[in-house]
Amino acid sequence: MGNPLTRQINYGIPLTYYNNLRSKIQAESKKPDPSVLLPSSGILIIKWLLENVYDHLHIIGFDSFSKDISNKHHYWNEQKFTKPKEHDDEWEKNFIQNLINDKKIFILS
Repeated sequence: MGNPLTRQINYGIPLTYYNNLRSKIQAESKKPDPSVLLPSSGILIIKWLLENVYDHLHIIGFDSFSKDISNKHHYWNEQKFTKPKEHDDEWEKNFIQNLINDKKIFILS
């Protein structure tokens, strides 16, 4: 079976799930033009895993684009980015904070 920390599992998230989350973010956003907003891949997978696979998650390096942890936009890319315009950092930050408060997410440092 091997080390469970190195085991790769691939999940297919339905397009309808993605579209529903996108609509939710756009409806709740306070950004000037919410029609351009998309869920980040991090928020998408966190929400989906908690609703479909796990009762809680441990995450690392997720700072809702605050750049407090890193200037990276993606963990796998060394290139530095500014805050992306296609994601609502405040919505994502509040979403994650609510999950932390509900003990659904634990942040590893």
